[in-house]
Amino acid sequence: MNTRFYPLVAVWIGLFCAIFYMISTQHCLGYCELLQQSFSDGTMLEPLRFRVMAPVLAGLISQDNPIIGYVAIHLFVMPLLCFLLFKWFQRNVSDNLSLAGVGMFAIYFPLALHQYSIQVYTPIEIVFFLIALLYRRLNLLSVVLVALATLNRETALFMVGIFAITNWDKLDRFDFHSWFWLILCALAWAVVYVSLRPIMGRAEPLFTLARIWQINTQSSWNIAYASVFNLLLLPIWGYAIAGYRKASLELKHLGGLSLICFALFLVFGLWDEVRLLMFSFVFVLPLTLCQFGIIPKNMLQYRK
Repeated sequence: MNTRFYPLVAVWIGLFCAIFYMISTQHCLGYCELLQQSFSDGTMLEPLRFRVMAPVLAGLISQDNPIIGYVAIHLFVMPLLCFLLFKWFQRNVSDNLSLAGVGMFAIYFPLALHQYSIQVYTPIEIVFFLIALLYRRLNLLSVVLVALATLNRETALFMVGIFAITNWDKLDRFDFHSWFWLILCALAWAVVYVSLRPIMGRAEPLFTLARIWQINTQSSWNIAYASVFNLLLLPIWGYAIAGYRKASLELKHLGGLSLICFALFLVFGLWDEVRLLMFSFVFVLPLTLCQFGIIPKNMLQYRK
């Protein structure tokens, strides 16, 4: 196949992934409607009540039937995600490996979301991360992107790390312009994160840390699912470790963000919810693909 059509293939993979996921989670549509209702009447628990982007967009698309809104967002976001993922992989490996990486992501993604309604926090989160990785520049648009991403999920703070790593050559020279906009990105995250608390009001947490630990260590159902799902991710992590030595310096630093993600997952996440690890694939999969291909010459400048 002509590699010119690979971006279109990536879009098709994203669309197929979205349709497959929605078909496989039809039994959760009622839960999706319940979440939207609890957001509207102010009874949604923390931290979901502060993740306002998805429910607001779903309500704007269809006020009468929020499920239509979530379906529409999902059908738009997933193809966009896979297209951006392909373009991100292209910066590091060949077109063939880039498309293979999109396929690997598509295989794991329905697994990660298998027990949930058509929620779009995670796909939107990944799209914002990919935009940051591809855009790279530090300016007003970067600040706006961080602010918008924070409306979706508090993990938008990782975007500040992305901008810092992708602009490290300037930051290392203490370039005032770069530091100024990077600090504004961090402030944008903080302002949105803090402002959402009084605006949306406080509520009971969905899970306390004590409850999370209890479920992770005492629930036989959770332990069984967590073991199976995380074991299926081992090949990705294994090849990422092997590909680390071949990767560019930039990819190595970005890989460090995945370790932070994994640490947060161990402390704050239910271990069977591997969807919480999916945004780390943005940093891990390029390392995995490096094990199978040669870094393009235009990336050699980042090596030590």
